[in-house]
Amino acid sequence: MRAVLLFVLALAVMSASPAHGQTVAKDVYKHSLSSIMLLAVDTVDGEHAIGTGFLAMADGVAVTAWHVVRDAASVKAVFADGEECEVPGLIAHDAAHDVALIKVRVKGRRLLDLSNGRPDIGSAAFLIGNPKNIQFTESEGVFSKVQKTGDDVFYQYTASTSPGNSGGPLLDESGVARGVVSFQYTRGQNLNFAIPAYYVLAMDWMQPVTPWKSVQSLDPQQTLSNDDMDVILADSLAELWDSFSTVFLLRRLLFAHPDLVKNGVPTLLTDLQDDCVSCRTKLRVNRSDDAVRERTRLSLADSVAAADKALEKMADLIRNEQDGKWTADDDKAAYNLNSLLDIGHSSEDDMRVLLASRAFVQEQPMIAAKLEVSSVHDPQATGSYDIDVKSLIRDTTIIVSVGKTGIGAKLGLDIGDILETFNGVAISSVADLTEKVRTHQGKKVKIGVRRYGEDVVLEPTVPEAETSSAAPSTGAK
Repeated sequence: MRAVLLFVLALAVMSASPAHGQTVAKDVYKHSLSSIMLLAVDTVDGEHAIGTGFLAMADGVAVTAWHVVRDAASVKAVFADGEECEVPGLIAHDAAHDVALIKVRVKGRRLLDLSNGRPDIGSAAFLIGNPKNIQFTESEGVFSKVQKTGDDVFYQYTASTSPGNSGGPLLDESGVARGVVSFQYTRGQNLNFAIPAYYVLAMDWMQPVTPWKSVQSLDPQQTLSNDDMDVILADSLAELWDSFSTVFLLRRLLFAHPDLVKNGVPTLLTDLQDDCVSCRTKLRVNRSDDAVRERTRLSLADSVAAADKALEKMADLIRNEQDGKWTADDDKAAYNLNSLLDIGHSSEDDMRVLLASRAFVQEQPMIAAKLEVSSVHDPQATGSYDIDVKSLIRDTTIIVSVGKTGIGAKLGLDIGDILETFNGVAISSVADLTEKVRTHQGKKVKIGVRRYGEDVVLEPTVPEAETSSAAPSTGAK
């Protein structure tokens, strides 16, 4: 009898849970919506960004993530009922915890409560914001973990999150803001993080407002040593190489094999977008007293911004193809991606200065090699035998360049190939393949690659070493 009762009770809970969850989500949305705003941000770099904020603490005070407004030249708030309000400046910020208080010229709207306590793991979590500018969208999940990094605390949660949600409230079942949406890891599923609301409660909302034009001076640039700056410059150049190479590869894929992007934006692209944001921040908040490094930093800042735009445009094109919304305008945009890659350039003399830096070369030896200065040997070549093939830096098995008449082309390799095996043995990189090929000159071999989603085995006879290198083909055409 007891077993029967438990079974009936389980059925009752299962049938009641969805309706209950829907009712709670509806109540949270209705309770909170009037307090939540879309933040339209025009940055000092001339870009436009979207974030989320919410009213709390006092009339005319809104909470958001610091990274949403950090580079703001002007900000406008838009509420779900269409009311638009001026946001004249910053009240307070905590850069270490990515939270900020901003002034909004609005009165009489509901203020969300902020919780000083930690949520129960497994309890419901709700998010209302503007993901990808899809305005005032609610998503639901659970609080999955309280993460600790040193003295800092983050709330991990599972509610669906996208760019544009940053700065929005992470709400519990009562509509109380437990946290402020801050960041996510794209190398996984539902790895979303919010800053606990108690960091917001620790800030002084009664401070005078700092106009946006003066906010940049609140976090002055840090002057780095040459070695520390060289690490940032090397990493930024590596990011550029992989970003531009990936854009060219995916553009080629869209035209030749659109079915291969049917599952959406590749993780490789979203990872690159995340890394672009990190590079841009490092290039912005740091500087050098050395003239060469400062020129390079400024040039790279423009270049990484261009790469970020190109990656975002490529992501939009892939989504349109996936959703069956590809138009003639998308054809034009894909062909014109090169215009987004209008990057700054550093002189050869400046590059030679960097290549003389041990910190620069040790941080990114492949980038040092790609700068093609005679004193630096390419790690993708062994001795004088060069198959004239280049790879991504973050994944050295993905081919992004094959010389048109070089050894790689004669082996049958193509841009976009993913190296797998050589005579049945796994290949770890282009450098690994180069060494294997070098030791098999004049012999017939088997090279296994992944090409456009299919396994292909090439069976070439390895050419003898050539006396001169071929002109490269980068896949840009």
